Amino acid sequence: MLPVSSALCKNEYDFHRELSEKGIPWTAGIHPYYHKSSERDFQALVKLCDRKEIIGIGEIGLDSRNPDSRYQEKLLRMQLDLARSYNLPVVLHVVKNHERMFHIIRNDFPQTRGIVHGFYGSAELFESYRRLGLLVSIGGRITSGRSRLEALKQIVRSGKYFFETDAPYQKPGYSPENSHTPRNLLTIIHATSTLTSVPLQELAQVQSKNFRELFDIDDGIITTK
Repeated sequence: MLPVSSALCKNEYDFHRELSEKGIPWTAGIHPYYHKSSERDFQALVKLCDRKEIIGIGEIGLDSRNPDSRYQEKLLRMQLDLARSYNLPVVLHVVKNHERMFHIIRNDFPQTRGIVHGFYGSAELFESYRRLGLLVSIGGRITSGRSRLEALKQIVRSGKYFFETDAPYQKPGYSPENSHTPRNLLTIIHATSTLTSVPLQELAQVQSKNFRELFDIDDGIITTK
């Protein structure tokens, strides 16, 4: 399965072009909290869409750690509109702003398709995203303990998921790696299989199907930032 990387600012866009040469697909966006992201990157993002260099737009979203909510929402709307114009899926980053995200997508961008990355919410929160037609990604946080086990089981039962490492940010507590790398992906998938009693092969098949349907290319896994 292909890895998929994500660029969060213009400097990273430039670097990720090298990945394209190696056949690695990537997404690009203006992150709501990353300190290097800026509205100034928007025209560069438009050019990536024009040239069909990226397979999706993201990470984009709303993050409560950024006190400038108006600026965040402006960027989010700009990028959701861009995704709509180019018929691209999005990768959403949402931290303690789920109700606002629901409102924006449900009322203004109901055709949005994509993934809520690094999902670590309740089963009820997952259902709210699922009803909007969105999938979620399973990473190190939700598989690291028992507090979200019911949500994890419901996500897997629904078949509306991807796997991600969120490297180098969210290292699974059970990972044998000294540093957080894409290699932790196998650890996350094995943990999901153990916690849900779903065979590895079945998890991989669902992942592949979802990837093909969302991105319209051969299957892959979201592994890096």
